[in-house]
Amino acid sequence: MERNCEKAAAKRDGVTSGLIPGLFALSVCVLVIMMLTNVFSTGEERYSRLDATPAPTYVPTAVPTDRPTPEEITAVPVTPTPEPTLEAYVKTDIIVDGNYVCTLASRQAAELLLTGIIEYYAELCGADPMMTSISNEITLEDAAADTPRNDVMSYDDAFNMLTASDTVLCVICSRVSYQTESIEHEQQVFSSDDFYTGTRFVKTYGSDGKNARCTEYIYINGELASSVERTFSELCSVTDEVILIGTHPLPETPTNRGDFGLEICPEYPYRIREPIISDGMAPISKYYGFYDGVLFPGVNFRCGEGEACYAALSGRVIAILNRGAYGLMIDIEHDGGAVTRYAGLASVCVSIGDTVETRDMIGTVGASDLHFEFILEGRPLNPRVYLYMLLSR
Repeated sequence: MERNCEKAAAKRDGVTSGLIPGLFALSVCVLVIMMLTNVFSTGEERYSRLDATPAPTYVPTAVPTDRPTPEEITAVPVTPTPEPTLEAYVKTDIIVDGNYVCTLASRQAAELLLTGIIEYYAELCGADPMMTSISNEITLEDAAADTPRNDVMSYDDAFNMLTASDTVLCVICSRVSYQTESIEHEQQVFSSDDFYTGTRFVKTYGSDGKNARCTEYIYINGELASSVERTFSELCSVTDEVILIGTHPLPETPTNRGDFGLEICPEYPYRIREPIISDGMAPISKYYGFYDGVLFPGVNFRCGEGEACYAALSGRVIAILNRGAYGLMIDIEHDGGAVTRYAGLASVCVSIGDTVETRDMIGTVGASDLHFEFILEGRPLNPRVYLYMLLSR
């Protein structure tokens, strides 16, 4: 009996233990269903309220601006494109000097034909179309309405006919040509007692001249008819080369001493300075005079390579060039018809046309000594005479 009671109690406990979780799950499901029902009912009320409330009306707010309103803008009138006139498509006769020549399909074609003929002859003669014209009297007239279609000439046929060799037109072209021509200089040789026998000097270097001509060429139907010289101008004049041959007898005394040539040196009103700066008298390595029968036309100053060279007198630079045994040289022209020459330079720091003052630096000396010449009225004289004022002693 006790065993049966225990089995019954265990069975009751098992049912009870299984029923409690089931009831808990059922209560949870009911709670969830109630919550969902509440949510859906609330949403329906909300949406019903939204449907019952009218939507707000958008009213634009005026924003201040400087731009004009459409009423303030003035309309710009638009010019309509003109329609082509009927005259452009009317058959047109070309009349030359009162005589009928041909008929084209339209007035526009006739005008283009005449313009094309002018451009053709202008290009043929190398002239400007603005300087080309038809000298005939040309008139364009409307063709008769009953003109047959086969009597209308094509543009190409009319062009070929009016540019042929037997054309009735007279097309005049004017071409202006500008030309320059060089005039060669001549050489003149003179004897001079101002130089010693055996010497030869160029007093004036020659230079060619140049002229400019303006010529007008007239063409008729592509053929040259005449030419006329309109203007003539001299761009630069011809300068003949002048060479002096010395005839003065050589002295019997040595000719390479410091004061050689003193007797042939004229007065010069300006004082010249040594082309190099040194303490006292600049050392001279070679004097003016004859050496082995050849005149040495200046003096050489002993100085170091790269030493500065200075202008001996104020003047204007007239030449900078490399010239044979002179090497790189500078010529400066001075008042009173004098020229000073500086040769054997390594570099220059002036340009042709520059104005320099006494003792202005003009360049640097090269590896050899500085060669210096004093030329008066085309005659190379002893520089020492003028550097050290030997004439006044």
